[in-house]
Amino acid sequence: MTLVLPQVWRRVESWIDPFIYERVAIPENYKDRDPISSFLATVDVRPATFFGAHVKHIHIDRLAPLHAVQRILAVCTSVVSFGCHQPYTVLAPLLSSLPLTRLLVSELSFPNPSPLPDWSSTLTHLGLSSSLPASASTTLAHLSSLTHLAVDYSCTVSSSSRAQSGFVMMPSSISACMCIWARREMPRGLRGGGGCRIVSRWRRSSGVRQARWCSSCGEGFSCRVE
Repeated sequence: MTLVLPQVWRRVESWIDPFIYERVAIPENYKDRDPISSFLATVDVRPATFFGAHVKHIHIDRLAPLHAVQRILAVCTSVVSFGCHQPYTVLAPLLSSLPLTRLLVSELSFPNPSPLPDWSSTLTHLGLSSSLPASASTTLAHLSSLTHLAVDYSCTVSSSSRAQSGFVMMPSSISACMCIWARREMPRGLRGGGGCRIVSRWRRSSGVRQARWCSSCGEGFSCRVE
């Protein structure tokens, strides 16, 4: 019996782990622990093929350093939903070939003259935790399947006119857009403006970071790293 129990546990673990690690959420902190270091320690002791085969959804909170995000993406090579708060350009070499349908980054622009990423035709949900790109209409037009957009204007917008003009130029394929504003008083042009496509809300604390619909689709995560 002593020998059988470990064998049974290993078999059960091999069945359960793929479900546990399918969705990974790494928060800023948890009871004075460092979730990023905990997950990277797990990455070090498991074969990279495990993460490549089983991790499909990742959300990494705001304080994660770039090198940690890059290490995680280097082994999670089949992700379809990814969220972090780094600009896309610094992660493009790791993200461009993924079959993404949902993406959350701080800023989005496509490096020239590089080809468009593979996910440009599959992405349906996009979240930007800083602002719309300067050439929003051109950038978003490359995303032929995009239907949902969320933008946090808490940090970089200088006036409500920039936000309004950016949303007016949205591609018609976008059926829903969430504009998250840092101040209690919503800019008049965004208060119910833009027709039924635009939803504006006051950002109490964490903006798009809190609205994890980009990476979780409201379904929650199976693995919360603590």
